This record gives sequence, structure tokens and C-alpha cells, in this order.
Amino acid sequence: MNAERTFKKELPRDKLLSIVLSYLKKIDKEHSKIKITKLLETMTAEIVTAETCRLWIVDHEKKTFFSETFPDDKRVEIPWGKGLLSKGLKEANAFYVNRVKEDKHYDASIDNIEDHAIKDIIILPVTDVTGKVLFIFEAATAKRDLQQFTDNDLDTLRSILPYLTDMYPILLTDRSKKTDAHSDEDVKKTIAT
Repeated sequence: MNAERTFKKELPRDKLLSIVLSYLKKIDKEHSKIKITKLLETMTAEIVTAETCRLWIVDHEKKTFFSETFPDDKRVEIPWGKGLLSKGLKEANAFYVNRVKEDKHYDASIDNIEDHAIKDIIILPVTDVTGKVLFIFEAATAKRDLQQFTDNDLDTLRSILPYLTDMYPILLTDRSKKTDAHSDEDVKKTIAT
């Protein structure tokens, strides 16, 4: 039985703003690094209307990417060197690949580790002020989705980079108390540009 093909519309700015503000408020109340990471993954998937999203933390010492948000909070590590994740690390710039299986950099064993029925991938490296990649978001559309990623998706993701960069220390260790939240006005200014 074939799944029905769907088209997910690009979200208007006011909806994007609402999603980001909602997730930042949820994150501000959370203390668990795993739960915060899952909230960031879900937020990123929602704002680019992706089916899945994974946040990969870059371990520069071990030369690996790792994620702790697999089922049962299992930690998965994959080596640098192949796939779109490594291209994202090397270029340190966001990009997307539509019809991903046709791309020479795509490696299913790395870029689709859970073997989802995906069609397109968007890669968003998040860097520190020196340009060092801290972590990478990898979002994918499902085969049944008719839409593809566009430059607008990249622009949307770039607009929230300052908030994502601020999350890096939280992703490495559970926090013991609530931190200062970004003001709604700061977020509105950033997303409006």
C-alpha cells in the first residue's frame, strides 16, 4: 500500500516566530540536556517542515559526531570523513540537497542512520565566533512529501543561529537551574530580518 503524497507549505514569518518563541520558553524550563536536545530537534523540524531532525554534536578530539537522542536515549557516534555531515563540518555553512540519494556526498550509513524513507536533507552547522563547528542539525523530508528544501529554509535557519549557538553549553551537561531566557523582543527582531 502506497502512502499518500503530501505537500507541506512553507510557514509564514508570524508562525515561525510563534514556534521559536514557544520552544525557547519550553527549553528555558527544562534541565535535562537530552530533553533540550529533543526540543531543539523538534523545533528545527517544524520550522522547515521536515519529517525528521537530528542534532549531532561535534567531538573534535575523537573526530566523531554523536547524538544522544536515539530511542531509549542511546548514544550513537559516527566518524568524520564521509557523508553530508562531514561536508557540513568541512564547509561550516548551511546547505540542502534535494533528491539526496543522487548526491555524491550522501552516505546512507551516516546520513540516514535510522534508514528512514527520506528524499531531501538540509544541513545546518552551528559555529562559535571563531567559525569552529559545535554541532550540526540534519533535517530530512520524507519520500511521500512533495515539497523540497529551498533557500528560504536556509534563511529561516540562519535567522535563529544566535539562539542555537547559545544552547551549546546546555547540550553538553544537564543544568541545575533555570538560565536567562531570550526576550520575546530579541527573537522577534532576529526573525523579522
